[in-house]
Amino acid sequence: MKSKIVQDKKELYFLFGIFVFSFVLRLVYLLQMSSNPYFTLPTMDALYHDLWAQSIAQGNWIGDQVFFRAPFYPYFLGTVYKLFGHNYFIPRLIQHLIGSFSVILIYFLARRLFNRRIATLSAILTSIYGVMVYYEDELLLDFLLVFFGVLLILLL
Repeated sequence: MKSKIVQDKKELYFLFGIFVFSFVLRLVYLLQMSSNPYFTLPTMDALYHDLWAQSIAQGNWIGDQVFFRAPFYPYFLGTVYKLFGHNYFIPRLIQHLIGSFSVILIYFLARRLFNRRIATLSAILTSIYGVMVYYEDELLLDFLLVFFGVLLILLL
């Protein structure tokens, strides 16, 4: 018998609800942070990613030096800049959207490893976990590490 991803309608409603809750919470955080004067002034690693992504968005896909840092995130950010223009709101909105999908992936991982009750608790706690929300709002790679890390464990 094949295992279905979603076992019943109650679970599907919960997943939809926790995704919406997670995303709305992150959207509120993003809107609050957008009024912060430092929102449009990235520093250190975020500034490095921002400048590199702007260069990529302007067509400099290869660059002229050896990669100093891992290139995946600047290429992701550069693609977002190319599609939507250089601003700081849209990339963060997309990052929060991916972070909300991470909550769903964590639910599936916890359900597979434990049971549905633990998975529900894991999803709720992950959706409100401040550290995840914070790093999803930074121009850094960290939110992708969570998403792809959990996805990799699920697929293995």
